[in-house]
This record gives sequence, C-alpha cells and structure tokens, in this order.
Amino acid sequence: MNKVPVSTFQELSILHKALLLGQLLFIGIVFGLIYAKLLVPVMASQDKFLQVIVVVISGALLFISGKFFKKKIQGIKNSNYTNNEKAAKYKSACIMQWVLVEIISLIAGMAFFLTGNFSFLALAGFVVILMILYSPTVFKMAVHTQLTEQEIKEV
Repeated sequence: MNKVPVSTFQELSILHKALLLGQLLFIGIVFGLIYAKLLVPVMASQDKFLQVIVVVISGALLFISGKFFKKKIQGIKNSNYTNNEKAAKYKSACIMQWVLVEIISLIAGMAFFLTGNFSFLALAGFVVILMILYSPTVFKMAVHTQLTEQEIKEV
C-alpha cells in the first residue's frame, strides 16, 4: 500500500488535535469521577497549599513556554535555513510549547482529582481554551517561518 505524503502542517494539526483530545478526555474522566462522587478527594484539607503550588507552577510553565517559543521563532526568522529546516524547527517549537501548556492542564486536573476544588477544573478549562488558541494555522506558520502558503503545503 502506498503512503500519501503528509505535510509538516498536517502533522502539526493532527498532533495538536491529539494533545487537545487527551486533555479533554483526562479532564472529563476526572470531572465525572468527582462529580458522580465515585471518588472521595483525598487531599481536600490541603486545598489552599495546593492552590499556591499549582498557580506558581502554572505561571512558571506558561512563562517558560512563551519565552522558549519566541526564542525559537526569532532563531527561525534570523537564519538562512531551507524551507524544510524552517518547517522542522517550527514544528519542534510548537510541540515544545504545547507540551509545556498541556502539563499545566494535567497538573490542574490532578489537583482537582486530589482536592475536588472546582477552581482547579477552571484552570484546566482555561488551559484548554489557551491550547485551542495555540492551534496551528497556515497563516501563523507563514508569519513565524516567513514561508508562503504554497511553500508550507510543499514541506
């Protein structure tokens, strides 16, 4: 069977959707378990302490992901890479940013699982919305890599 070549943009799009779906499934399962009272939160008494920890970690990861992505994009723009190299560097920058953001969602989901505090669920929801905003588009890739739409479809 012949394989159809997949462009870097298509790979990014599929990977982004998979990461987003994973977050939604995890959050949905945890919410269902807590809401249906199938599980009793074991760390409800440490709620305030966990809030501080999760907010600090979330802020740090969000800051790091933004700085890292910006640095990688500047590296792509200030280079003489080939189109394929630009696409590969952009892909790795996006993946790293998404993973760091997804970690926030997973930590918030685990904190909700442990405490039953819906503020953690709200944080996870915010991160899911952020992940949706970070979804790849041809326009974003063109701006960040300085490639044309046609070049993006070819790499």
